[in-house]
Amino acid sequence: CLEYFPSIPKVYLFNGLSAVQLKKYAEAVSTLEIGKDLVVNDKEIESDMYGQLGEAYFGLSNFESGKASYEKALKLNPNAPFLMNNYAFRLATTKQDLNRALELMDVVTKTNDGIADFMDTKGFVLFQLGRYTDAQVWIEKAYEIKPFDKITVEHLGDVYFKLNNKEKALDFWLKAKTLG
Repeated sequence: CLEYFPSIPKVYLFNGLSAVQLKKYAEAVSTLEIGKDLVVNDKEIESDMYGQLGEAYFGLSNFESGKASYEKALKLNPNAPFLMNNYAFRLATTKQDLNRALELMDVVTKTNDGIADFMDTKGFVLFQLGRYTDAQVWIEKAYEIKPFDKITVEHLGDVYFKLNNKEKALDFWLKAKTLG
């Protein structure tokens, strides 16, 4: 598609998104950097480009560029819950700007009640902040909705471990392992 449609931004977005999913982060950055410059008067696509750039930069452990890209994406589309969730998750995974991550997840969970992935991310951020009891509440809510989500199950094991319930932690870790 890039060969036949080199001036269409969405083609660059989809190519970059695919590269991110395949963990070809350098390739994603290269493609998305070109694509974002082709966007004209479309804040949503431009925001999507910067969001994927954020993912790619985090994948390359270039956290400052990743954060800058995510912040630019949020400036363009400040009410995008999946964008906020992904950014908060990356911040929590790398243990950076955890208060910013919690701020994002407070907004997301307030306006998108009942979505397990968002609940799990908020719990994970709280976990990284050392607020294990609060984390347990959110991750258990996520688990009630998606009991076979390997990430949520693993996070619940981590929380139980930190709350000194090692037997329950082991049960959840073993379940997470069987889920992949």
